[in-house]
Amino acid sequence: MPEETSYFLTRLENPWLSLVIVSPVLNFLFPLFIMIPKSSKFNPKVYVPISVLILASQWLNYVLIVIPEVTTASTWKFPWLELG
Repeated sequence: MPEETSYFLTRLENPWLSLVIVSPVLNFLFPLFIMIPKSSKFNPKVYVPISVLILASQWLNYVLIVIPEVTTASTWKFPWLELG
């Protein structure tokens, strides 16, 4: 079994599985369908919250990359310190 397999197997267990499922929705699908209409591309009330959502979901991706390697699923807590 290749070395990279354990990386993915770790993330396909709880509590990481929910983050793996939510990540593509927040990063791709939701912004895509919100920004398809031409009117939403030029409306700051639409594209600013979508931009903040994309930034937050990118942070969530980094958490998903790093946290499973440094902690176990049973001791995992939300990394409030990492928000700063």
